[in-house]
Order: sequence, then C-alpha cells, then structure tokens
Amino acid sequence: NVSDPSNPQEVGCCMAPDDAYGVAVVGQYAYVADYSKEFWIIDVSDPANPQELGCCSTTGRACGVAVSGHYAYVAARKYGLRVIDVSDPTNPREVGFYDTEDRALGVAVSGQHAYVADEDEGLRVIDVSDPTNPYEVGFFNTWDDARGVVVVDSCAYVAAERGGIYVIDISNPSNPQQVGYYDTPGSAYGVAVVDRYIYMADYSAGLQIYERLPIGIKEHSGEPVCSHYIRLLQNPVQNGFIRLSLVPGNQVTKQPGNIAFDLYNIAGQKVAIFRKLLSGSGGQEIKLPTKNLASGIYFLKVTTSADATRFKVVLAK
Repeated sequence: NVSDPSNPQEVGCCMAPDDAYGVAVVGQYAYVADYSKEFWIIDVSDPANPQELGCCSTTGRACGVAVSGHYAYVAARKYGLRVIDVSDPTNPREVGFYDTEDRALGVAVSGQHAYVADEDEGLRVIDVSDPTNPYEVGFFNTWDDARGVVVVDSCAYVAAERGGIYVIDISNPSNPQQVGYYDTPGSAYGVAVVDRYIYMADYSAGLQIYERLPIGIKEHSGEPVCSHYIRLLQNPVQNGFIRLSLVPGNQVTKQPGNIAFDLYNIAGQKVAIFRKLLSGSGGQEIKLPTKNLASGIYFLKVTTSADATRFKVVLAK
C-alpha cells in the first residue's frame, strides 16, 4: 500500500516458482516474467490475496514483460521475444516469437511495434502487427548493454548499463535516431518516465532523476520566440553570440538577479553553461558566446527566478 509514500506497507504476496524478474499490471491482472523460463498471470483484484491463474513456458529465462491488448510480450534472454496470447488468463499460450540478435532483457510495446533491449545488440524494433509472425524492422546500437526500455510518445528511453540512458526517436520505427543522451554515474539497469522526469535505477549510484528535454521546438516565422521573461531576438545568432533580451515589465526585470543559461546539443549533452547577473532593466540585451561551438542544432534552457524556458538555436559557421 503506497497511499502514504513515506510509509509503504506490504499487503499481499504471491510467491513465484523462481526469481520474478519483471512485471506488468493491467486492470486486475499482474503479468510476471519468471527466471525459471515461465510466464505467470496473477489475479490482483484483491491485493491482500493475489491468486495464480495460469502460466506457460517461455523457453528462455524470462526477464521482462509488456502487455498490449490480448497479448503479452516477454523478453526471454537468448530466446528473444516471445508473444503470448493472454485472452484467457487461465490458459496463456505462446503464439509467436522472434529470435533477436543477442539476449533480450527488456521490452516495451507501442502500437504495432515491440521495442526490445537486446543487451550487446542495443535496441531492436519488432513489428508485431501479426503476433504469430513478428519480424524486425529497425535497430539502434547502444554503446553498452541495453538492459531496459520504456516508450513515451515518439521516444524510446533505453537504459544501457555503463553507456547511460539513450533517448531515441522512434517516429520512424525502421530508422530510429538518437536525439538525447545522459551519462549516468553508475550503470543504468532500469528506467521509468513520468511527466517531465526520467527515473533511472543506476546500480551502485542508486536512483538518478533527469529532466526530459524537448525534442524539437516549433519555430515562429517573422516574430521572436518569446516567453514571459526572456526573449530570443530575431536573427539571434550574430557575430559569434546568441542574442536574447529581458522582456520589460515583469517580476524578473523589476530587480537584479542571476539567470542561468544551459546549452545542450542534439544528443542531449550539456555543452556550455553561462551565468549572468542582470541589472533588472527591461530590454537589456544578453549575449552568449559561441566561439568554441560547432555548427548544428542546440537547445538553450534559460532559468530565471520565476520559471524555465527553452529555445531551439541553429548555429551555422
């Protein structure tokens, strides 16, 4: 029971035959990936008294599970992705599989595609529109072992052990592209995304929390991109500087104060940090040097005493 987050309480238990490695909960059912090469369905409608309903073999050691519609998708290490029909919870049965390149350790499903964290072979994208005949349509190689994956909107977030976390644009499943990256201090084993934040199980470094940065920002033609407090000037990159100004008549410009400017490249890596002590006068121009930056697309995060604003900046040299 987590109704009081400061004092979580166990209210029920159902022992698995071996080690429970992964779980997904949909409605009144918990779907458990068991390391003994089995997949279990447990009725959790009464959390104090969970009941086993059915199980089936996964051939390989089950490490992760995701559920979509009437199917469960199980990451089964060297036996790849197993597809299980769960329309009858008392009698789950395997209906298809795809033998991935390495060892399937984690899985997420979005639409008609399954995204598999395939250890040394990175992220594999599997078309499961026909659950009886899944096939690979794309992949992305991570630097280290891919161990966990979640999908939010059009991005897959991959926990890649010593390689940190990769943010991968999957809007085109046949050609996934890296759009962000975070180098975690430990070894990234598990990942969850809620609202603005990414939560990482980072092995010896414990829980790491990262802020999600926007992937692409709509550009306005003819008018400066503007927030309540900071404005990106028209033609903002000139003579080796990114040019912004304070918007007159708001609480930030009424008194002097520090404003933080953090610049990220397209891979999500922070490449420059600027701190400015501003006079408080409206319309004051702010210049950030770009001398040591390569041409490309960048995201500028501006943090004032009142809010944080992000801008897309294109540098061409």
